[in-house]
Amino acid sequence: MNNKISVIIPVYNCEKYIHDCLCSVLAQTYPHWEAILVDDGSPDRAGVICDEYVAKDKRFRVIHQENRGVVSARNRAIATATGDFLAFVDSDDTIEPTMLDEMLILAEKENLDIVHCNIKIIFTEKEVKVNVAKAENGAQAIGMLLSNKLDGWLANKLIRKKFWDKCNITTDEKGVIMEDAYISIQLYAHNPQINNIESYLYNYNHISTSAATGADVIIKAQRNIDNIYRWLKEKGLWERYKEDFAQLAMTLKIGLLKKDIEKAVACYPYAHKKFSNFNFTFLVSAFYWFCFNSGCLGKLLFKIYFKAKR
Repeated sequence: MNNKISVIIPVYNCEKYIHDCLCSVLAQTYPHWEAILVDDGSPDRAGVICDEYVAKDKRFRVIHQENRGVVSARNRAIATATGDFLAFVDSDDTIEPTMLDEMLILAEKENLDIVHCNIKIIFTEKEVKVNVAKAENGAQAIGMLLSNKLDGWLANKLIRKKFWDKCNITTDEKGVIMEDAYISIQLYAHNPQINNIESYLYNYNHISTSAATGADVIIKAQRNIDNIYRWLKEKGLWERYKEDFAQLAMTLKIGLLKKDIEKAVACYPYAHKKFSNFNFTFLVSAFYWFCFNSGCLGKLLFKIYFKAKR
């Protein structure tokens, strides 16, 4: 088993964390990897640190570019990748020493196109283990992702490079939130051979994330949610997945509701018409349904609730 794995690492403003990240790559028990670091115009010393690791181990390569965002950085790295498989690591996260080894063994044993692993989310005082939901096939995975039952992370995936190339992935360099979900849906649509490994192999550093609220993040994700909507329409998949997409649309609408009620009501209005599109408890679903569908009274109720909550 001498397949090379290309580890894709976009780098931006992560001086505090990048040593741990790159050390975790160096510590891999599987030796046949290349790590492609893209310094995306980082304003701190992260780019210099990348150069230091290249000098330390020639399996590291670095590309320096002006700041264009994570999607551009990732695309540039993929374009130069020479591995048989792709793995994705954020520069403020770490991976367990056996991650590449374990995931590649399963990929080769079952001739898989995509392997998922479980994730540990690292907070200041605790860590939370996340069991990634298992999909039987790509079609099911799309529905699960759209309905918020399966996260769209790239970071917990090992992806066969030939399969990635076959998928002719479309990206949006201006869409930097939920860009992974947009890509993952395109991968799943090409019917990959897919399976999960039960180990917790990827460590997501929640400590380093922005202080932005969940509502702020989901509003910023609207560009890629819109991209997903258009892609489903273009590929003739809308009728099959519109009920699942309604769950994703409701997540966006509720984020907007906390900022601008009029925009929330106007955004994907079909999603709030059916009570079944609310993936919450009965009382919470009833509350949001009323806010969206009861005109001025619903808007007034939500304003009162939100002021009281603050």
